[in-house]
Amino acid sequence: LWGGGVRELILKHARENRWSWVTDHPAEFDRKFVAVGHPRMDLARYGIRKREGSDKVRIGFIGLCPAINHNRFAPIKALLDVQERVAPGEPKEEMYFEAKYFDLITRLIQELGTDHHTFSIRPYPLENVANYRETNLVKSGRLAVDDSIEFTSWVKEQDLVIGAVSTTMYQIAASGKSYINVDQLLDRPMGPRCFANEYLAAIPEHCPRTREEFLHMVRNWSDYRLTVKPGTILARQVADHLSSGDNAPELFQMARQIIGAARENPSPHGWPTGLAFRMNDLHCRYAVFRGEGRKPGNYSHFDRETILPKAAAEFGPVIEEVLAAVTAEQRGQLHG
Repeated sequence: LWGGGVRELILKHARENRWSWVTDHPAEFDRKFVAVGHPRMDLARYGIRKREGSDKVRIGFIGLCPAINHNRFAPIKALLDVQERVAPGEPKEEMYFEAKYFDLITRLIQELGTDHHTFSIRPYPLENVANYRETNLVKSGRLAVDDSIEFTSWVKEQDLVIGAVSTTMYQIAASGKSYINVDQLLDRPMGPRCFANEYLAAIPEHCPRTREEFLHMVRNWSDYRLTVKPGTILARQVADHLSSGDNAPELFQMARQIIGAARENPSPHGWPTGLAFRMNDLHCRYAVFRGEGRKPGNYSHFDRETILPKAAAEFGPVIEEVLAAVTAEQRGQLHG
């Protein structure tokens, strides 16, 4: 299970639906349903580290501008075709915030330069990534556009992450990275973000209110590692998603049992594996035919020929370090 929260959700559902096979046998339930961390937290704890061979400070900007850089519709649609559930003026206020965020990025790069700093941006999935690549900042090499498969892989390569309030904050905290939030600095409208105030109330020291405070924090980035205070929403999220090393032997043992069962029954019910792979390949080819094939920085459509080696390079070190983290005693449990 991905975290204790998922375990509690299943137990609640079992009680409401009177699943006696669960509620009457808690020990059996705990044996079969092992609470481990979310795979993204494994990326945070293991694997990719800051690239070696450079003493430059790596600053990463979280992309958060789908209102003015959407990958499917033009900004004018958000302004003219306002839906009933959207408060009047909300799209305009969000676009104004996003414009100020782009201005902040540009000014910071100009002020710090690239002699001692590198800059990268991880676009929001709904953003038009191609638009970034057409800017002078990117063409000149001053700003890099990230194309990692997973957000946490990008976070692990940064020294300082800059962005607005979002659920990605627990991934930053779990990765032990420095963080600066710009919501209050840029007067972001918080009306539709019911969770924002609870997040920000837990990290006031990471929320500058003036440009001077912001620049001071950037220059002293190592003093602003995002820590998790007990009792906060971030603490609950990190605790709920981080893996527990004590569960590793049982988890691996379960994996061995599944693999063993698959070997004993090589022809399970369902579609043959070869046919499933073939259909997946045809689906990818059809996406390319329709013009939806993988584009640089597109996080939705992947070309199998490029994604497999990319996944091996990005996630391979994670698997190796997870295995290396299993102690000799735990290995004995695995092979006993």
